[in-house]
Amino acid sequence: MEPILRYHGEFKKGRLGAKKYPLRLELYPSHIEGEGFWVEGTGDLSQYTISINIGMAQIRKASEVEINGDTALQIEYTKYQTYDGTKEYVIVLGVQNCDEWISAIAKTKEAFFENEKREKDLAYKKRLAEKEEAARKAEEEARLAAEEEARKAEEAARLAAEEEARKAEEVARLAAEALRAEEEAKARAEAEAKAAAAAKAREEAELQARAEAEAARAREATAAAKAAEEAKMAEERALEELAAKALAQAEEAARAAQADEHITAATQEETVSEPITHMGEEEAVMSDEKITVDEFKEKLDKLMLLKDAGILSEAEFSAEKAKLISLM
Repeated sequence: MEPILRYHGEFKKGRLGAKKYPLRLELYPSHIEGEGFWVEGTGDLSQYTISINIGMAQIRKASEVEINGDTALQIEYTKYQTYDGTKEYVIVLGVQNCDEWISAIAKTKEAFFENEKREKDLAYKKRLAEKEEAARKAEEEARLAAEEEARKAEEAARLAAEEEARKAEEVARLAAEALRAEEEAKARAEAEAKAAAAAKAREEAELQARAEAEAARAREATAAAKAAEEAKMAEERALEELAAKALAQAEEAARAAQADEHITAATQEETVSEPITHMGEEEAVMSDEKITVDEFKEKLDKLMLLKDAGILSEAEFSAEKAKLISLM
């Protein structure tokens, strides 16, 4: 950025100008910068030059002064943006057109404050516009929110009405279904009652038929048992008679044998003595093997069981039965 006004020079300080100090001053719309001397509290210039950078808001005034016979530009300023009563000074030696600098600084300062005021006005207007825009937006948002609330309320009322209508329709439907279910249940109960009555009648008939069949079977069983008992008793009587006959036959055979033995003994005493003794032993054995009628019945029952079981054949049963009879 080009400065509004510019000064460049140098200052020779010391005996015979032994030390040269470059001096510079540039004026910009917002500040002054350059190199110069600072005025110390004693009123004397600083020993060395300092860098200058002073904002327009800090500059109090500019004036022309004379230092050791040299024309210089003095700038009075404050350290801070807001003036607090304290003053600082910088001196730029060698400036010849001080009036021009003083006027340019004053105009620049005035333009700076006008620009600052303009910027503040613009900022204020901007803030005001922003507030108005925010208020407009808030009003628009409130309007939209109110419209949304109204829409929601209308929608809620519509939905509530639809829900009530749906509920009423559902209640009517459920009532119709309940009535239909009740009628169906009643018809089903009647059908079940009829079926139960028929089943009961059928069961009673079946029970009666079973009872009659059981009674007939009982009568048949009683008759069969009676017939079996009578057959058993007849068989026992037959066995007793058979046993009695066998016993009589055995006794008769024994008597005949004894008679034969006595005849033989009378004619051949020596020859028959040994056989007689032997026959006596056989009779003893036979007498030992004799069985009673009860034992005969018991053994015969066992033989019949073996025959019925298929263990003894008919011929074997007859042979064993003959043996029993011979033991009587």
